[in-house]
Amino acid sequence: MKTITKTLILIMALFFFSPLHAQLTKSKLSSACMDYLREQGYVPTLTEVGNNISFKAEGNTFVLQLSEEDPECLILALYGWEFDDSNEKAKAYVAANKVNWDKKMGRAAVVEEDNGMYFDTWNLIRSTDDVKFYFPRMLSTVKSLVSSFRAEMNK
Repeated sequence: MKTITKTLILIMALFFFSPLHAQLTKSKLSSACMDYLREQGYVPTLTEVGNNISFKAEGNTFVLQLSEEDPECLILALYGWEFDDSNEKAKAYVAANKVNWDKKMGRAAVVEEDNGMYFDTWNLIRSTDDVKFYFPRMLSTVKSLVSSFRAEMNK
């Protein structure tokens, strides 16, 4: 075998088996998120459904949704705002549409089954270290969605 071919095979093998190419799993991501949240002073808990992570911040319960099928997708969600009547729900559709138009990094959605609202943002991450980088922005994005939605509803 030529020297260059051997060198290329060695480089490919080193990359493939290196920690940089380590497979991200839901379990690894869950542990990294729990650790990070504790470091930030939150009290994270695993949810009964889906083994996602919930934590309280500023009176709201947020959920980090993790997926076994797509462990690189990290979603931060907040459920809230129950509707009093069909007029309020109709207004919520309009408000959510405006928020979704104005805010590009998340979404506000009316959830028919729960008669309430859902707010979320998501990021694709490559390693557990990315949690520290993306989480603060994700939290501020969801808070901004909720704030904008409330402002639209109060018009």
